This record gives sequence, C-alpha cells and structure tokens, in this order.
Amino acid sequence: MVAEPQDPALASYAPKIDRRITRIDWSETAGAVARRIRAFDPAPGAWAMLEEREVKLFGATVVEGDGRPGELLESAGALRVATGRGAVEVAQVQPSGRARMSAEAWRRGRGPRAGQLLA
Repeated sequence: MVAEPQDPALASYAPKIDRRITRIDWSETAGAVARRIRAFDPAPGAWAMLEEREVKLFGATVVEGDGRPGELLESAGALRVATGRGAVEVAQVQPSGRARMSAEAWRRGRGPRAGQLLA
C-alpha cells in the first residue's frame, strides 16, 4: 500500500458526537441501526429508552424478523428488536445504573419481554 496525501479541498470536519446522534431511531433499516450501535461501541454507547429508563446497546447484527419499529421480538434468549425494515440482535446491554452485561442475562432477569417497545 502506498500512502497518498489527502486533497485539502475535499476534506471536511466530522460533527461533534452528542446524545442526539447516539440515540437509536428504530424506523431506520436493520443495517443502519446495527451500524450505528457498532459505531458507538464502546463509548459513548448507542442508547434507547425502555419504559422511561435508558438502556445502552452494544454489538448488534442484522437478523431476520418483523414487527413494529422498536418492538422486542420473541427469541431464544437473545435481544432481538424490529426496525423499519428487518431486525437486529443486540449482544450486550447496559441498563441505567447497572453494569454492562449480556443481553441474554438481562432478558433472563428483570429485563424486557417480547412485545415491549424500545423508543
């Protein structure tokens, strides 16, 4: 690979990352949602609201699924969420005031149930 200088006329600044940018918009496609979650992992962390409590989301992949955008879907332990087109499976979460944990452990505990909506 040969290094090439960047053309300064084509360079641009990236916007500052703030909470607005890191909040998940579930109406986007599954690919866009998964990329946004991975982009902000580990910090500052992409997030959504579940029953007025913030949940940070980490390690998403695109999977098959259908439902209302933000709806938690039935799955065998994993956290599967419907998007505007398709679904994502989230590997890890960090509920407000708690440590980061596997999404499966969160669901087994007092975590979310299928049919609830992430906003």
